Amino acid sequence: MAIGAWAAKDAVLYPMLRSAYSAGPPTGVESLVGSVGRAHETIDPSGLVKIGSELWRATSSEPVVVGQPVRVVGVSGMTLRVVAVNVGPRPE
Repeated sequence: MAIGAWAAKDAVLYPMLRSAYSAGPPTGVESLVGSVGRAHETIDPSGLVKIGSELWRATSSEPVVVGQPVRVVGVSGMTLRVVAVNVGPRPE
């Protein structure tokens, strides 16, 4: 009897508590994945990038020159993994 009551309680409460157990949006440094910034110094293979108003240590598999736009593609500890964003010619 007690086991049945316990299972019934769980069945009733589960829909209300399900959201508390689901993973929310990423927080911390992981929330920067997908962000776009600029190389603050040459990245070859590591350097600094500016995302918003903050400077972050970053690495790239290809050299990135100062001022070039970069996109964050991953995180390793507190270091961002970035790729250069190719911007086409500006329309006249």
